[in-house]
Amino acid sequence: MIDRELTEKLRDVVNDITTQKKVKYVIGWEVENTKVSPYFVENSEDSRKLVIPEIETPNLVVFLDYERSKIRQAEELYRRGKGEEPDRRPVGIVVRGCDGRSLAKIIQENVINRSGVYIIGIPCKGVIDLRKVQNLAGKEFTISKSEDKFSVKVNGDILTLEREEILADKCLECKYPNPPVYDVLIGSEHEKPVKLYGREEYSSVKEIEQKSVEERGDFWDEQFSKCIRCYACREVCPLCYCEECVVDPTKLALSPFTTAEEKANKPRWISRANDAAENAFYHLTRAVHLAGRCTGCGECERVCPVGIPLLLLMKKVEKDVEEMFGYTAGISEGALFGTVDEEDPEDFIL
Repeated sequence: MIDRELTEKLRDVVNDITTQKKVKYVIGWEVENTKVSPYFVENSEDSRKLVIPEIETPNLVVFLDYERSKIRQAEELYRRGKGEEPDRRPVGIVVRGCDGRSLAKIIQENVINRSGVYIIGIPCKGVIDLRKVQNLAGKEFTISKSEDKFSVKVNGDILTLEREEILADKCLECKYPNPPVYDVLIGSEHEKPVKLYGREEYSSVKEIEQKSVEERGDFWDEQFSKCIRCYACREVCPLCYCEECVVDPTKLALSPFTTAEEKANKPRWISRANDAAENAFYHLTRAVHLAGRCTGCGECERVCPVGIPLLLLMKKVEKDVEEMFGYTAGISEGALFGTVDEEDPEDFIL
């Protein structure tokens, strides 16, 4: 299920920039049935496979860290006279609002140079969460769209659903549907900031904030006890780009080329033992490291194989940062923890 009008515009743009060799390649999406995958376009012919899906899509910004590693390796080989001069053309990338904020943040943190990316922005009106459709229709279904309504066919019966009924939760509270920075925009910007849907911002966080400390503790103990420590949440996060992570071996700078054996033979700050205390320590450490940096793209929760509501945890951190410091990741200038404000009331200092 794709947005056909925007898809054709995207294909035209990508065809132009690849034909003119303005970019090394473009990172976008392709769809097979209801499965969305990253797709790398190196020539104009491949651009016809690109789509803009209506359903949840991977945040493509995570792939730029691998590009950074490749460039650094190529430049080092070139410096030593063992390789060709690196191709320094930018990489094209397709981003929605939350993806674009992730990209703005890693540019802000000097992970990549702004000149190193050609940003193709897409104004987003929310993506469909297929898990919600499955909860309503079961696992076997087909889905189609007419205007802003969706028809789900289950065993010959047709179920008509409104967009808001099956939108991803992150989209119901989103107020930044446009990428904050881009080279070309596919379609027209939504007025920004804007609430496209009626759900109150941070409503999911406020609901759990009403519980007692004991109830909240029990809730998160139950959630963290499900964790199998696969680290999928970390691997998919575009802001988890550290070469040496606190949960990985110490005394070893990690990269995409580090072998499993090298990792296994080094000590760890956090045990990989699957118990509640270790799991809580891992998730809370990660949440603190992402304070003022997480843009709410929801990839961590989307890929979690056991269904931990990780976005709820990160939205709580986001809410606190916004209320205490007036800072929004990917929108505000500067770094949260690298900025000094002389008018800071410093209420947290005893």
